Amino acid sequence: MALGKVIRHWRVKGLIQGLLSAVPGGDRINDHLQTVLGDLRYFENNIKRKVDDWAGIMSHLDAVHHRAVEDSPILEIGTGWYPSLPFCFVLAGFPRVYTVDLTRHMRKTLTFRMLRALMLLTT
Repeated sequence: MALGKVIRHWRVKGLIQGLLSAVPGGDRINDHLQTVLGDLRYFENNIKRKVDDWAGIMSHLDAVHHRAVEDSPILEIGTGWYPSLPFCFVLAGFPRVYTVDLTRHMRKTLTFRMLRALMLLTT
């Protein structure tokens, strides 16, 4: 996907989520839209994409000698429904990883499903 499309997609998603956050019951509508139209629709493919994103981040850190920041805490903003990037950083040996989100989307069932998908990707 071209960078311009990614930026537009992100902006549209942010606009929709902002509008839904102001509507009573908007969080439930957002959850449903994520399942029907969003990242939760193709869960395992999304996990692979998140791992690929993490690999890209690690590549950038390697380029700037990440060993210098290896003991620094990692902060992810916007956890979503499952903490894939934080888990990748922990599995890579980063000792302190924090993750936050404005809305409590995280779901135990999706987190365990993510762990199973990560195990399948690494075997």
